[in-house]
Amino acid sequence: MTVWLFDEESFVPVAMIKEGRSYSILTDQLGTPTEAYDAEGNEVWSRVLDMDGNVIGETGNKGMVPFLFQGQYYDRETGLAYNRFRYYSPEMGIYISSDPIGLAGGFNTYAYVKDTNTWVDVLGLSGELVYQLIRDNKVVYYGITSRTALERMAEHGKTKVFDNMEILADGLTHDQARSIEGALIRQRLKERADDWSDFDSIKARLDKSGLDNRNRGRIKERWTSENPLDDLRDKIYKKPKKVKVGCKS
Repeated sequence: MTVWLFDEESFVPVAMIKEGRSYSILTDQLGTPTEAYDAEGNEVWSRVLDMDGNVIGETGNKGMVPFLFQGQYYDRETGLAYNRFRYYSPEMGIYISSDPIGLAGGFNTYAYVKDTNTWVDVLGLSGELVYQLIRDNKVVYYGITSRTALERMAEHGKTKVFDNMEILADGLTHDQARSIEGALIRQRLKERADDWSDFDSIKARLDKSGLDNRNRGRIKERWTSENPLDDLRDKIYKKPKKVKVGCKS
C-alpha cells in the first residue's frame, strides 16, 4: 500500500510511505513534483517536464510519482492526466473535454491555464478567483479577476500600495466570485460600523473601515444566495494562499 501526504490546503505532494519506507518529495514553485529522496537522503527519482507536461527526462524509479501538474494524476498507459473533473492531455496541451463551468473559465473551454510557469488549475475548473491585498498585516482590498493572480498583482502595483496578495478562492463562476467579494466587503463594513455614520458616503465608509475598495461590490439582490460566505464555504480556502513572484500558492 502507498500512502501520500500533501501540503495543507493543496494538492502538493510532500511525502510518500510505501512498504514501511518513507520518501520526501520535492516540487517546483507550482507544486509539480521534480525529485524524490529516501530516508537516507539518496535521490531515487527525478523528472523534468516541458511547458505542457510532457516528460523530457526521468531518472530512477520511473513512474514512482504519478502526479503531473498540481492536482493531476498521470496515467502512463493512456498518456492522460486526471484533474478530478476532466482529463488533460500533455501531448496536445489542452483538456480533452469541455470545462464543466462553461464560459466562466474563458472562451476556450478546452484550454489549460494561460501560463504554466505561473499558474495551475488543480481541479480542471479554471474560472475566476477572489483575492485580498494586505498592507501592514491588514486586509485593505477585496477583488476578483479572471486573469492570473500575477497579472492582477502587477496591475494593482501601478495604482495601489500593498505588501502581499492572497488568494481566497478560485475556480469560481463570475457570479460566485462577485457574491463572495461583495459579502466580504459588507462583512468588513459591519465589523467597523462604529467607525462610520449613516451620513458618510459609501467611499467614506469604506475608507473608515480600512478598505481601498471604491464601492461595496455587487448588490445583495444579485448574489448567488443570501449568505455566500456560508453557502460557498467549500470553495473558499481555509487559509489564504499567498501569491509569490513566479508562482501561485
